[in-house]
Amino acid sequence: MKKTPIKLTIVLCLLLFTHFSQGKWEYFTKAKEKIKSACNFVKNATANASNKIAETITKTKDNILNSETVEYFTGINNNEADLEVYDYKEFIENYQLSLNTTSSSKANNCAPDVSICTDNEYDQKHECQDPPLICEVSELSASIIEGDFSNSTRKVVKFLNLTPNSIQEVEYDNDEPEVVICISGFTSQKDDYTKTWEGVIKNKDPHKEVFAFKWPSNDVWGYFKELFGNARAHRKIFSFATKSGKLLAHALIMGYPKRFSKVTFVSFSLGCEVVRSCLEELHRLNATKNFIEEVYLMAGATEIAPKDYEIFSIINKKLVHIYTPLDWILKWNKFVESADPIGRKTLNKKLKRNIESLGIEVEQYDISEIADGHGKFRGKLDLIMRESEFH
Repeated sequence: MKKTPIKLTIVLCLLLFTHFSQGKWEYFTKAKEKIKSACNFVKNATANASNKIAETITKTKDNILNSETVEYFTGINNNEADLEVYDYKEFIENYQLSLNTTSSSKANNCAPDVSICTDNEYDQKHECQDPPLICEVSELSASIIEGDFSNSTRKVVKFLNLTPNSIQEVEYDNDEPEVVICISGFTSQKDDYTKTWEGVIKNKDPHKEVFAFKWPSNDVWGYFKELFGNARAHRKIFSFATKSGKLLAHALIMGYPKRFSKVTFVSFSLGCEVVRSCLEELHRLNATKNFIEEVYLMAGATEIAPKDYEIFSIINKKLVHIYTPLDWILKWNKFVESADPIGRKTLNKKLKRNIESLGIEVEQYDISEIADGHGKFRGKLDLIMRESEFH
């Protein structure tokens, strides 16, 4: 057998290599083109994203410079300009100052002449609160204000009379003013309370005044700023709600901002903790029954144990519990805080029976068909108030 010439062998090898590598070479060429195309896509997408980010930053800058946003971020609350504003924190500070300047001993000032009673027609017809009790609650308020609520413009405690800008004019049919006090929830500190509680104002009895109780609930921006430095910022605000409830009780006992014959509370979310704490403090201080007419708890971000039922003995007529099982924010609150807020279900059966044993009517409304979430209450407040027969 003759040997194949070397040159012929090389030629045959080259032909075979060319034949078998042709398909693979085309594959690598196509792959290269696809990679190049993908790189161009990413490059273009990055450029578009950069342009959109730049555009968003420009718009955000413009928004921050407008008056409404400056008002929100700086804490300037112009929606209070046309309202009657009563600063309880300032009132207590001035009251304590007056006690310090009139005598070297505060104890000597806890006497009838220190009473906040005036010579107006209402005070002539009704007995004023016991002066020693006035001194006691003023001291209690001062201890809270001088402690956790001091040295901060955010730690406001105010009553805002919503009546001047209300939809209905107040009609006084007697000289014993009745009032509805509305308490908002978490991050509501910069809300426009007239808009927030419009549904209450529209459905109230014409002769009742409507007040909002403003407490240091923080605002969204302030909360997130605080959250970066304190993972438990929510618990801090919850403690402010509890202490604000005590201040609310003290203010009502002292007849501030006015002395009311009957009070109805309408509260939402963490505002329900303010009301719970207020009732607890009024009960502890043996406040007179029939003073609190009705209490409305909506989407309550608070817990109430059956053993605590006696705090409701201060109520004259009824407790109204408004809830929805679809409230995922309260569900999240239960998961994060290991708490069981009342706003997602009916009240504990034992708690309800205990409250009713005090002669207080308990009404419960599942408003899932009206408001299917925590954030829906405000927009549907008018319907909710009508559903619960508020007046």
